[in-house]
Amino acid sequence: MRLELVFLSHDTDASTPNIRKTPSKPWINKHAVQGLIYRFLQNTEFADLHDRFVSKNFCFSDWLKTRKSGVYRLIISSPNEKFIRVLEKIARRESGRLQFKGYVLIRTKTLKLTPNVPLRTGSPIVLVREKNPQPIYYSFRDRTITLNEFDEIIKRGAVARYRATMGESDFVIEEPLFSELQLEREIAVPVKMRGRSFPIIGSKWKTLVLNQNRSFRKFMEWLIDAGMGQKTSLGFGFLQPKRKISYSKLTPLPVQAKSPVSSSLSR
Repeated sequence: MRLELVFLSHDTDASTPNIRKTPSKPWINKHAVQGLIYRFLQNTEFADLHDRFVSKNFCFSDWLKTRKSGVYRLIISSPNEKFIRVLEKIARRESGRLQFKGYVLIRTKTLKLTPNVPLRTGSPIVLVREKNPQPIYYSFRDRTITLNEFDEIIKRGAVARYRATMGESDFVIEEPLFSELQLEREIAVPVKMRGRSFPIIGSKWKTLVLNQNRSFRKFMEWLIDAGMGQKTSLGFGFLQPKRKISYSKLTPLPVQAKSPVSSSLSR
């Protein structure tokens, strides 16, 4: 299940589609978005999720531009519907008030994505080859991974997470995970944490078509919302439909974008 959060730039006049200061390619630090999600979870049954030594089983997209000037989307996904419902409740309460990195939350909506549609990445997929002393990432550019190896590594990690989460210790997939793959490019994503900035290497994909064997459908549904690869709770490995969606009819709510109401989550 997914939760779409729609944001409006503070520098956008809500009464006109023209914008004044919004950058054409805004960059929002993924660690800041992760922190926002954890703040949403304060005083809920998921309040200690950050400290649990388990797979977090949620993911989120990059900061996605829409066709409406000054309006951007962030999508959070998880196979745990209760997790998404909790976030949705908090987000609806904060709609029109929440300030985040120069934007105000104006709309929320829940979504469902099925595994039988061609997919593309909404954030890069990350695979770590070595962890110590510093992470070293698999790279197509460096020829440390092939398409077949990519399929196998993604499948192995996803099956392990699925077994641990769902309690299906005997679950296996002998077949390839993908029936079609089309790489777009590799990218280094800067992430800031505790005053330090470091790059994370990931791959963006034009096309990802999952194995359509119906006996794997439950697993595939879980996978597309849990996220693919590693560092998913930091906003990597997010999947979305390959087809583009029109946002031409999206109309911002009548909020005061220049000086939004202060929110308890705005820090």
